Amino acid sequence: MTDETMTGAGNTASEFTPRSYDVAPEDEHIASAILAESPLDTPGSGEVIGAVKFPAHIPLSSLPPELQEKVREKTRGALPDRAEEIERRAVMEVMQRHALSARIKTGLHENANGRLKEMATIAGEYRQLGQEWDRVTKQMTEVVRYDVVRNQDGSVKLKADGTPEQVPVYAMSAAEQVAAGQRLDQINYAMNLLMSEDGEHGPEATRRLQKALFEEVEKRKALAAKVEEDQEAWARAADINREARINERAKAYAKHLHGKDNFS
Repeated sequence: MTDETMTGAGNTASEFTPRSYDVAPEDEHIASAILAESPLDTPGSGEVIGAVKFPAHIPLSSLPPELQEKVREKTRGALPDRAEEIERRAVMEVMQRHALSARIKTGLHENANGRLKEMATIAGEYRQLGQEWDRVTKQMTEVVRYDVVRNQDGSVKLKADGTPEQVPVYAMSAAEQVAAGQRLDQINYAMNLLMSEDGEHGPEATRRLQKALFEEVEKRKALAAKVEEDQEAWARAADINREARINERAKAYAKHLHGKDNFS
């Protein structure tokens, strides 16, 4: 989004510069550590008894049909001598992605990093848009009855097979159908902003995730600075206490020396 202002020559010129959320080069190691963290590495919002681990080999037949098809898509065209290995790797990859999606949908632990939380939020918004798309589509196609078609003379119009020709009467009026179609266009636009057709994050999701990454980097830098300050404060406190002990001893020694001087 840009703010455009009219110049003296009558042309439009953008004066709006969106804030950059690029991570500074010296902070790339922090960003890399954040990006390496997975929702599967952090506790979920629900309780899980014991560690969740995948076995070394998962047979393709044990997967649900929709996941089996995803594996087959990855193994099509594979050479016979490598088909088994490719299938095994594809099964594990699909299972990991499925587990990742499930973890994001069920919610992340409050201690998960900000980027993962934003990823979960985006996934939730995308899922809600998809559910609304399904609901609106279902409403648009809902038929309340079928009316027979009549000729101009009022007789029932027949099809070639001799049965009456019928037309569906939808639950939505024509005006409601138009409004619902416009809403579907809005939903489709919003979904594309979050997720592209090839499964990658859309422009809005990419911007939000970059912002969340930047903010998580800044948060960790602030935390590291606080830890460093605390450590320095403890070190100074130790020095202050040491200095106080030395001063107390020095005062005692001074009294002792003063007493000796009085008797000399």
